Amino acid sequence: SLDWKAELGTHVVKVVIDTDETNPEMDEDNNEAERAFEISKSPEDEDKRFGIDSFYLNIILGLIVLAVIFGMADLARWKRVMENEDAGSGSDRENQMKEKKA
Repeated sequence: SLDWKAELGTHVVKVVIDTDETNPEMDEDNNEAERAFEISKSPEDEDKRFGIDSFYLNIILGLIVLAVIFGMADLARWKRVMENEDAGSGSDRENQMKEKKA
């Protein structure tokens, strides 16, 4: 048994058996093996930004995007209204009311 604390990075485990060749066998060349493996952050660790789970972060970012989109549409609408007022035509609704009265 071996106590080992996992650390981020690449590690190699090497196992050697029958180092003293005390066990008679036909092939002495297959008594060792080694494998490399990677320790990385878990997906749960990767998904936490600013101390917020990615689910909630995605919701917040989505709401911000929607606010920007609707805000831009609202600004474009107000720009058209202001251009109409500057041209002396008023809003479409006002023009329709004037036409009904005439």
